[in-house]
Amino acid sequence: MARRLRDVGFSVSVWNRTAAAAEPLAEAGCVVAESVAAAVAASEVVVVVLSDADAISDALLSANVAALLAGKTVVQMGTIGARSKAWVEEGSE
Repeated sequence: MARRLRDVGFSVSVWNRTAAAAEPLAEAGCVVAESVAAAVAASEVVVVVLSDADAISDALLSANVAALLAGKTVVQMGTIGARSKAWVEEGSE
C-alpha cells in the first residue's frame, strides 16, 4: 500500500517494528521514520496496518504518540473486533 501511494505521487512516511522490513519501502522512495511518533508527526493521514488491538494500542496510544493524532485522519486496516475498535477509538481521543 505504501509503495503504491508513493508510485502515484504521495509523500509517504513509514515505520515498522522491524526496521529491516521498511528497507524496500525506502528504496521505493518512502521516508522511513525512526519512531511511530516521527511517522505520525510527518503525516496528515495515518494508515495503520497492525495485527491486533494490542499492537495498535502499543503503537498509537502512548502519551507521546496519542497527542500527535489530534486533527489527523486515522485509517485502521487491522482485523479487530467491534469491542477492540471502540477501545482503540476511546484511547485516541
